[in-house]
Amino acid sequence: MFFYKNDTQECDIEYLTDPTSLSNNGPDAPIPLWYTNQAVEPTKIDKSCESGPAPSSCTTHAHEYRIDWTADFTAFYIDGVCQKNFTDNIPNVAGQMVWNNWANGDQGWTAGPPNRDNVFKIQKIVMYYNTATNESGDSR
Repeated sequence: MFFYKNDTQECDIEYLTDPTSLSNNGPDAPIPLWYTNQAVEPTKIDKSCESGPAPSSCTTHAHEYRIDWTADFTAFYIDGVCQKNFTDNIPNVAGQMVWNNWANGDQGWTAGPPNRDNVFKIQKIVMYYNTATNESGDSR
């Protein structure tokens, strides 16, 4: 899932299903999720691209994946729990939300192409725009 305008205005949550991808931890290790704000300034990519543990059931059960994008930070959540919070390379122009399932053969990232059908299921999509809460926690 990702927000995209162009190569410098993008934030992602990505799961690389091929365990042989050089970006994963090896064929016998758990596959992580990747959280990224693409580099507005290429020298700052290391400050806004990190991996973290994926839910052990991420391919068999529905989970809530969420990106909170503000002028000050981008926060990435799984099932309501913040996993990463970046304050560098925050997108600053409007774009679109994208959900996709793809491989381009790059052994350092997506690897592939898959040797069998690769299914990506979405239970529901909920989006909020310009929402906030006041000090008492009420939505406004």
